[in-house]
Amino acid sequence: AQEKEESRRVQSLLSERGALVQAVRGLSKQREERGLKLESFASKGAQVRAGTVLLLAKAEASEHTLRQLDADFQAANVARLTMAAGRGKLEREATDAEARENRALQALQMAEQAKLQRE
Repeated sequence: AQEKEESRRVQSLLSERGALVQAVRGLSKQREERGLKLESFASKGAQVRAGTVLLLAKAEASEHTLRQLDADFQAANVARLTMAAGRGKLEREATDAEARENRALQALQMAEQAKLQRE
């Protein structure tokens, strides 16, 4: 009877041991799965960070390009204003020259008329 009791206790302990081993294996598997999930999240996080860095670099490059385009536009605007001012000056000089030419022609015509009247 005592042997049967001990045998039953051994079986019971072995059964408990098996259940504990399975529980430990299950916990180990869960821990491993969580570790893989964490690695996956870490990998995705790194990808997001890399994407963010790339977007920031592109934004900075775009901002630099916009500043350069703005500077080019300002320079073109200054050149246009300078050309307009130069054109205005040339037009005034041409008008002045035309007026002098007209006065000279009038003086020549008056001189010719005076010469004809004297003759």
